[in-house]
Amino acid sequence: MLCRSFGFVQLESNPLIFLHLSVEQCIKNAKSRPWEAHKYPSKQAQEQNLPMLLDWIANYSSREDCFSRTAHLRFYHQYQGDKRIIRENIKTSTSLNATNQHIQ
Repeated sequence: MLCRSFGFVQLESNPLIFLHLSVEQCIKNAKSRPWEAHKYPSKQAQEQNLPMLLDWIANYSSREDCFSRTAHLRFYHQYQGDKRIIRENIKTSTSLNATNQHIQ
């Protein structure tokens, strides 16, 4: 199953960059993320949602929804344009062109 919006992404994007981190790294990122003021009224409200987020991340490989590992990999492999996989965190100040060691 793929999300309906994936078709739009395929038509409107180039290159496709798949941030394919380990579940452990995603959990670490979630625990250290800054307050997302556009989603939560306070940092405390965001932290109250953390257990649900960690569970959702932990089940990434076993879920069957359009946000699952299976759906993401299927979309990535079907994508016909320029595409790359990033398998580890990179500093945001680093230019994408300078991160070839992180990109497949």
